[in-house]
Amino acid sequence: MKADINKIQQVVSKFLPSGTVLSENTSIDNSVIQGSVKLHLMYGELADMGYKIDDFTVISTFGDLLNTINGISTITKSVKQSESVNIGSADALNKQVITGNIGDNLNVGIDIIKIVQLPVVDDYRENSFYTENFSQEEISYCLLKSSPIHSFAGKFAAKEAIVKSDSSFKGKPFKDIQIKYNTFMQPYFGNFSLSISHDEEYAVAIAIKNENHLAGSKNDEIRAIQKNFESKVNKKEIELEKLIKKAGSKKNNIWVIISLVLNIGIIAFLLYNYLILKTK
Repeated sequence: MKADINKIQQVVSKFLPSGTVLSENTSIDNSVIQGSVKLHLMYGELADMGYKIDDFTVISTFGDLLNTINGISTITKSVKQSESVNIGSADALNKQVITGNIGDNLNVGIDIIKIVQLPVVDDYRENSFYTENFSQEEISYCLLKSSPIHSFAGKFAAKEAIVKSDSSFKGKPFKDIQIKYNTFMQPYFGNFSLSISHDEEYAVAIAIKNENHLAGSKNDEIRAIQKNFESKVNKKEIELEKLIKKAGSKKNNIWVIISLVLNIGIIAFLLYNYLILKTK
């Protein structure tokens, strides 16, 4: 599909400061478009026109946008810009000292948005802003709330907080950052603990990435395996005691003796696995 530059300009211009003259070098990123919601809205409108951008975080200027729509990569330019910034700030970054207990450090992100920034639409399942930023499960969840727009706003803020907590999620489609709830109806995503709140005007969210979460889960898994081994060993010990008593009354029964040896071998194997897991 050939890009309709005039229509693209009309959409982009709506989100730029009044009086901005749009050219290929005009910045259209968050340096001039304040608030991530506006950026997502702009690219949502472009998606409605057929110009879906997979990762708009690499787009800095209107020229970058046109190149992306026309299939020309802007990554090389972005990388060069990033390298020039890194070179200038490398010494300063290397001199930074992180205080506190490094082993217990947590990455924290926070975001707040105005709820009125989110569009109120007839069908949230069809609108590009919502389908690009929320999974179908999340949309269904929000639609069951008394005020869906407040619920959407809280989830959106949580996704932004996650990105701020862990920059590796920058550029990842928001609909893939799916906010779920545990049995206590507390929101979470992966190994992020989340807190979401809102009033009539604002929604706010905090994301905390717990680096020890996965390790803790692994330890729980190992403890469960060990407990299972211990249970099996106990059962075999009971069987062994019965066999010993039985062997005492039937000393000439060769099959009892063979069973006795096999059970001793099984217990030795279980104990070996138990000790190996415990030392890992």
